[in-house]
This record gives sequence, C-alpha cells and structure tokens, in this order.
Amino acid sequence: MGSRFWQRYKNSPLATELLDRAAYFTKAVAAIYIVRENLVEFTVCVGPSMMPTFNPRGDVALLEHVSVWSGHVKAGDVVLARSMQNPRHMVCKRVLALEGGTVFVPSSTKLGLGKTVTVPRGHVWLQGDNFSNSTDSRHYGPVPYAMLRGRVFLKVWPIREAGRVRNKLPPWQEAEMQPVTEKSEAYSRHVDDSLALLPAIDRCLAQQRQYLEQHPPRADADQQQWQPRRNSRGSNSSSSDARPYKATATGGPRVVDVGSGAGLPGIILAIVRPEWEVTLLDSLQKRCKFTQAAVEAAGLTNVRVHCARAELAGRDPALRDQYDLAVARAVAELRVLAELCLPLVRTGGHWVAAKGAAPQDEVAGAKTAVIKVGGKLLGLEEVDSEGPEGPRTAVLVRKACPTPHQYPREPGVPGRKPLC
Repeated sequence: MGSRFWQRYKNSPLATELLDRAAYFTKAVAAIYIVRENLVEFTVCVGPSMMPTFNPRGDVALLEHVSVWSGHVKAGDVVLARSMQNPRHMVCKRVLALEGGTVFVPSSTKLGLGKTVTVPRGHVWLQGDNFSNSTDSRHYGPVPYAMLRGRVFLKVWPIREAGRVRNKLPPWQEAEMQPVTEKSEAYSRHVDDSLALLPAIDRCLAQQRQYLEQHPPRADADQQQWQPRRNSRGSNSSSSDARPYKATATGGPRVVDVGSGAGLPGIILAIVRPEWEVTLLDSLQKRCKFTQAAVEAAGLTNVRVHCARAELAGRDPALRDQYDLAVARAVAELRVLAELCLPLVRTGGHWVAAKGAAPQDEVAGAKTAVIKVGGKLLGLEEVDSEGPEGPRTAVLVRKACPTPHQYPREPGVPGRKPLC
C-alpha cells in the first residue's frame, strides 16, 4: 500500500517540495553539527573556580576546537575539558603547563613549601583561576590531552564584560603559584594580610560591646543553647532566642576562623589579641595537625583547633550560635561562605570576610544568600593591605536573626548549589 501511495504522489509538486525541504533541513543540521564539533560553539562557564575571569553565576563564551585538534593549545589558555571525577560533566579551567613543563604545587599545611610536579607526556596541568575554591589538577593530577574539548577565547555575555579571554594569569595569581622563600615575603603575604583585618574586626566588636551596655542580657540567658526541636507540623526548627554575649575564660570575645588552613588569620589574631578565645576550624586532618603543632610551638593558650567540615560544625549545638565573630580568608565565594560562617555566629555577632580588590559583583550576588541565613550586609571597606591587584577589602556582615534550621545544608551542597 505504501508503495502504491509513493508511486502515485512521488512526482506531485507537494512531494517534491517536502523532499526539498527535508534535504535542506538535513544539510543544515549536518552543517551545524560539523561546525559545533570541529570549529566553534557557545558554552556557559558557571561556578566560582574561574573567578575573576568568569562570574560564578555563569558567563556565555565562545569555544573553538581548532586549537585542540591541531595541537596548538598553549600554557595560559582557558579550556573546556571533561571532568576527571565525572566524565559526563565539563569543567572550565586554565592550562598552567603542557607535557614536559613543571608546576609548583603549594603545600596545604606549610607556608611557602610545596612540591614541583613535571607534567607527563600527553597530559596538561589544569587549574582554576580562583585557587582557593577550585578542584583541579592539584587534586587529581595531570589531565590527558584527549579530555580537552576546546579553547575558550571570547566572552560574549554579560555584554558589559564582552571581550577576548586573556591567556595569561593576572600577576597577583601568578605570585600565588610561587613558593615563599624569604621571611619578609611571608610577613607581607600572610602576616600583614591577617593584621590588616584587625581595624574592621575591632570596630565590629566595639559595636557589640556598646549594644550590650545598652541592652544587658537576662540572668538566665546563658543557659539557652540552640537545639533542633519539633514544631506543630513535625519538622525541625531552631530556637528564636539567640545566645547573648558571655565572657570567655580569657575575658574576651569568642572568634572562629572558618577554613583556617595553615592557621591564617586565626593564629595571628590570637597572638596580637591574647584576650580573645580563637577556634581554628578546618576539615582536613593534616592541616589541623599542623596548626595544632604551630599553636603549641607558639605557646598559645587561647587557641583551640577543631577538625570538622563547616557544614557539620554549623549543626553542632556545641558550636552553633556560639561565637561573637567569624572570620574567613580566601576560602570560597561569598554565597558559599555565608552559609558556612553565619550559623556559627550568635545573633548580634559579626562575620568578616577577607577579599581581594573590587569584589563588588561578588558582594552584590551574595546579598540574598546572606539574608537567607540570618545576616545583614553592612558594607565593604578597604583594608591596609596592598596587593598587585590593588587594595584588599573586607566584607562586613551582622547576624541580624537566628539562622533557619535547614542551614547549613549537607556537606558539599553549599559549594555545588550556592544560595541565591
């Protein structure tokens, strides 16, 4: 029957037009596929690992394939590659070295130390521009060249930032890849940066003292502590009564350094403010062992080291709502940091986040996240620390109300799905 139908209508004008259009459509699809797979295509770069080259909320860029299949990828190029952890996903990173090249990988526990890695044949070394918040070759080693898909060469959206993608790291990020070998450099890069936060922190604590003088806490308030409890619908909710200020054994405020790493800025702050009670919070056991050894070597009695993920610490009744101030330096994007830091701070306390030059876009994008976890953005101020990129800054946030019981979320979720 189908054959008789075809014989009847194959020479009709309608059939001829349909065949022509089908052929045109097939050729167009084939042409688009060839161009997309071998020449150029659009891609979206999302996430904090390539800040400030790309915005964490996502930038549209053009990706060309010629450099990859012709073998002309160079060190410094931004590329799209299959993830070594999940090959179904694509990641945007920068090529720091090609086969035969060497890369210095800083130690996560010893300042200025690290190891030099030689990239093997047929591999490249990929790394995010935002070193402190990127999973890359430092974690899973050199990446096979065959995993590369293309080179990102042009940003097209947002339109105000449209332009070529530079194939070279900014000078301040190149400096981060170099080992610290001189004491003067260590003081400049680590100690001075930490001390530069003190004026902003002191102002926050002064505001807290002034408020407490005007509003003395109730006599029984020190018995209150956050505990998950059941509401009328059976779901968890947190107490609306925040823990007021309570003097520590040293007579000063409680401060938590979230993502302390090698103990910065927490140890430096504890040395210059011995009346503070400082907690160094980090998730990696070897870093905690290093900071504990450093604390003991320095003879500090006002510092304790707590090894746990910030997401779990924020749900621990012994830590949640227990600090007058949280500080974080070079840990993650602000939207992520808000969920990790503010649950640890009591209502009326403060969170101070150290940032580089001109983080206005990042701050604007984090306003909603700060509000969701009970914070109020106070502002952005320059600190007395000058880097190659310009004056460094500090973001100031006040804990305006208790953090809702659902925050922080499960470990890893804040980083994968930042609040917005």
